Amino acid sequence: MEFNWKNWNLGGKIIFCSACVALISLLMKWVDLGVFSQNGFAQQGYFLLPCWIYPLFVLLKGKKMNVFGGIIPSVIAIIIMISFISSKGINEEIFGDVVNVNVAATGAWLFLFASVALLIGVLKYVPIDELKASFTHSVNIIKGNVDKIKKDKNERVIHSEFPLSEKSNSYGNKENALKKLEKLNELKSSGILSEEEFNIEKKKLLSYIPVNHARQDTSDKAELQNDDFDSVLQTIQKLSQLREQGILTEDEFKSKKEELLKNIS
Repeated sequence: MEFNWKNWNLGGKIIFCSACVALISLLMKWVDLGVFSQNGFAQQGYFLLPCWIYPLFVLLKGKKMNVFGGIIPSVIAIIIMISFISSKGINEEIFGDVVNVNVAATGAWLFLFASVALLIGVLKYVPIDELKASFTHSVNIIKGNVDKIKKDKNERVIHSEFPLSEKSNSYGNKENALKKLEKLNELKSSGILSEEEFNIEKKKLLSYIPVNHARQDTSDKAELQNDDFDSVLQTIQKLSQLREQGILTEDEFKSKKEELLKNIS
């Protein structure tokens, strides 16, 4: 470690000075009731001195400082000191009126000033480019986590709303798929689903729509064909309505219509 005041930038000098001020403030009154007072050591203010350890270590070593490694301790010290000073209010009766008096003394306020100076020193010590890069990186991480949480939430909504399985691709599922396409569109319109998520789930639901009773065993084939024919016409009509609503594209409608018509040919 080396004390090199001349080579320190403004931020480094502020960090060092703030540490000196913090130490001096501990010798001063932190609480003053007039007839009774206590200094920073009696009020255990020395527990906040470790907030200066990392910034001072980096400064004396002449190393690069981790932005958040310096910011977080200083912010903690500021929050604790604000809470400490705010908690020192007492009610006093003056000329018949009850008045709230704060008995936090000069030393406590000076330590708060030193904590704020530490934060400023850290921000000044780190080059502006590195500071911007660190904040940008942190914002991207937070944004990525938020997007991941949102995506997981959307997937849970989709699976709970559309519990279709390939093993049960029945006529009832076909009817449900048509209704759920409209529900998907509502989720997209409300911003719960993105355009990409909507298209992926739409493709899955469209796969449940074709009617295929070829494997069913029945003696009345004519009746089955009539049922299939009516079902296909109703499905095509519903798909046409979805196309008019903008849920299906023209190509999706034509492709699905051709697929359905093949089942009755």
